[in-house]
Amino acid sequence: MKTVDAVRADALDLSPWGRLYDLADAGSPDVVSTQGLDWRDGYTNQPVVDGPTHLGMTAGPALSSPVSLMEHHLHTREGIAPIAAPIVVPVAEAPRADAITALLLQPGQCLMLNTGIWHAPALGIAGPSVYYWLAGVDQTVADTWVEITDGPVTIRADHV
Repeated sequence: MKTVDAVRADALDLSPWGRLYDLADAGSPDVVSTQGLDWRDGYTNQPVVDGPTHLGMTAGPALSSPVSLMEHHLHTREGIAPIAAPIVVPVAEAPRADAITALLLQPGQCLMLNTGIWHAPALGIAGPSVYYWLAGVDQTVADTWVEITDGPVTIRADHV
């Protein structure tokens, strides 16, 4: 079984897979920041998904679970954002063990995957994960999960 080391999403050029937005970074040129007396807000300065968009929440496995399946969407981009704890998102241009990169996201960050990028459910570092996703949902298109070639893989994040 192949082991993949997680890397901080903000430490890489993510253009092969998507784009990272740090909604908590008031200085980011990609984020519009506002605040009041006891609140602050950050949102992307550009639309991130075309057409009708749905917001969902996934409860996924812990980092200790092997990753054996991936999916991709050919009709939409997908945003993935941790709610209260860091998560690791396995991504790849093809569902092969040697193609997987494991991206560590912190709360406040949102990874917008490019259309067609393979990904697995996000993994929680300290336990099962809980995260939001944002994507166009087309009920006429079935999500297809495929086995990872030469998989499964395990993800290690004790170094980040």
